[in-house]
Amino acid sequence: MNVPFLLEAFFKMIAPFVDPLTRPRLRFNPDCITEGLFTPDWLAQQRVERVREHRRRERLWEKWREHGAKVGVREWEFKCDVALQDVAKPAGETALRSSLDRD
Repeated sequence: MNVPFLLEAFFKMIAPFVDPLTRPRLRFNPDCITEGLFTPDWLAQQRVERVREHRRRERLWEKWREHGAKVGVREWEFKCDVALQDVAKPAGETALRSSLDRD
């Protein structure tokens, strides 16, 4: 089922009943570049490089291995360690960590 084809067929069927001034404005799948709506460099011809660092993911694996690398290790333990390396510790963090260590 090709929905755009069905819509285009529907509008071709009702086109005789549409006002003659409105009919030219009903265009489906126009070639936007040749009609001057977009410039060629505005579409997908541009190359975009995505540079991603996988350092955080690697640190999560390292911390998980340090905590035993087994099922049942709480994510909170190793994910908080990695997050705390990225950001400075807030004042209430030590109280939170000490209450978690008691559990």
